[in-house]
Amino acid sequence: MENHKLSYAQTEIIQVQEYYKDASINNLAGLLYIKDKVTISKIEQALNYLIKIHASYRIKIKKEKSEYKQYISNHKDKKFDFIDFNNDPEAYHHWINVEIKRNIFDNDSDLYKFTILRLPEGNMAVLTLQHHIISDGWSLTIVGNVLSEYLINENKQETLAYTYLDYVKEELKYTNSKRYERDKQFWLKKLENFESNQLFKKHSTHCAQGDRKGYSLSDIDTHKIKVFCDKNKISINNLFTTAMIILKYKKTYAEKISIGSIMHNRTKQIEKSITGVFSKALPLIVDVSSNNSISELLSKTKIESFNLLKHRKYPYSQIEDDNKNKYGMLDCTISFQNKQYNSKVIENGYSDVWLDNGLCDTPLAISISNRNRNSVLDIDYDYQIAIVNEKEVKYLHKAIVKLVKDIIEHPNKEIKDINLITDTKK
Repeated sequence: MENHKLSYAQTEIIQVQEYYKDASINNLAGLLYIKDKVTISKIEQALNYLIKIHASYRIKIKKEKSEYKQYISNHKDKKFDFIDFNNDPEAYHHWINVEIKRNIFDNDSDLYKFTILRLPEGNMAVLTLQHHIISDGWSLTIVGNVLSEYLINENKQETLAYTYLDYVKEELKYTNSKRYERDKQFWLKKLENFESNQLFKKHSTHCAQGDRKGYSLSDIDTHKIKVFCDKNKISINNLFTTAMIILKYKKTYAEKISIGSIMHNRTKQIEKSITGVFSKALPLIVDVSSNNSISELLSKTKIESFNLLKHRKYPYSQIEDDNKNKYGMLDCTISFQNKQYNSKVIENGYSDVWLDNGLCDTPLAISISNRNRNSVLDIDYDYQIAIVNEKEVKYLHKAIVKLVKDIIEHPNKEIKDINLITDTKK
């Protein structure tokens, strides 16, 4: 079987894996809830169908002379474990907490683990455990769509001709292109006079133990956000990033503020329909003045977002190498998950939940989503407990929600006139 280099994103994930040895830090875990009455055999067929058409689930990793390579193994239908937790919630919660923390990374082995479950209340579900080196948040939603549609009406398609390894080959061409050099110059210039602007008093830690706090915005607030973004031709990601820029500026008073932006990085239509790790974090860097109005800052954020899109192929590891001893670039990341489940999937009662594996490689990661097509936006805060505590996360959420309301209701207010203290703190 032909061996291939890893992509930039995969290489960075391997670096995290080796830094936190034998840890489940790269596990992506989710539960797909199945409301239809389907047999275990049918679910098993759906899982094998997924693996057959999406080649990323047949990727294996091997190490040759200290360098990692990857290859795609041939498909062969397999059996999946079925565990019945009907009327046994205690055993279920214990099992799932252990399972999602299992380290599934190994050479020449499957980089996923799928388990069919009967939940304590009697409904069926699938626990999908995937290593980040073959999957990302967008991929998780593709998986939910593929499995659900197969179970609803056996929607089938031929094996996808384009695979993740085709993307890796194109990335290799980029490394030797003029565009690579242009992107490098962009990032060198962007980080000139960049000051350390760390949000948290505590700095990097070798302890990745983390936690997650989740919130749902109200129907009214979600509606206001969508109307404001449509009216001002900005993304939800732009809005929350601007709020976080204001918060970070108020905390650090640095003139260049950096917020990590998760780029989903699927530039071609075909890439939007395949699984694999495309997403990557890049610093969105904005010059901030206390005399800026909120609307001016929003415009800057929007412009810098376009700049990121133009120069997103350049690897973050190279940005770090080119800019030694500059801190605070990615101490907080923001992601808006705009990939949703197909409406037919939702209509048939299928839904999902992403599970926290208890580890985090970033001080604070904020994820905004509406995968299940609800009327509200969900916000998850993943954080390293050695750097941020639960009380601080609760305050951050209140501060961000207040800042978003300020942006929507008072776009002409100047940054210097914004008060971070929430009403409950006054």
